[in-house]
Amino acid sequence: PPPPPPPPPPRLFFFQAEDGIRYRSPCRGIGDVYKRQVEMGGLAESQLARAVVALSRRDLGLAEQVVQTDSRIDDLELEIHEFTLRMLATRQPMAVDLRIILAALKISSGLERIGDYAKNIAKRTTTVAEITGVEGMAQSITRMSTIAQRMIKNALDAYITRDLKMVADVCVRDQEIDLMHTNLSRELLTFMTCLLYTSPSPRDGLLYRMPS
Repeated sequence: PPPPPPPPPPRLFFFQAEDGIRYRSPCRGIGDVYKRQVEMGGLAESQLARAVVALSRRDLGLAEQVVQTDSRIDDLELEIHEFTLRMLATRQPMAVDLRIILAALKISSGLERIGDYAKNIAKRTTTVAEITGVEGMAQSITRMSTIAQRMIKNALDAYITRDLKMVADVCVRDQEIDLMHTNLSRELLTFMTCLLYTSPSPRDGLLYRMPS
């Protein structure tokens, strides 16, 4: 008998990434993964910005909004996980498509964690609102947040557009944030050490100004 005919080539689906380039993929829905990641990244960036604003301004209303909005990030992470796992099971992606799907799983988990951090910052607003003399700490956190927001945006843009220069910039910014975190930790340690000798109680010590 004649040999069986070869299987038909996979149907190619087109999607357009953020850089305006149209990509071909045998897996329907790759473009939807990108869209969900972009939405999730933008929301995580916004949540971080609003949480720090609420902390610096002691805005309890804004802090509560940040806490409530966190559920949307959780929903997006669940959607991405379900979508990508379904694609792995039904489409059997290979090469670039497989790497995109695996990256989507890890990226969504990282963005969800950023959302959780933003929610935790917002929750701390209630405590900070009752304390005086911590303006220096809030200003340092605000500066760190500005850099972190830029890192989130650039990291996602680099992933979508395959921009290696932007990847290098994110790495440089990470070192800058590490240094700021180290300096802030030392400042807070010095501040708390001073309280042991100048405050009648830990709670009363919170009313002293932080050293500039």
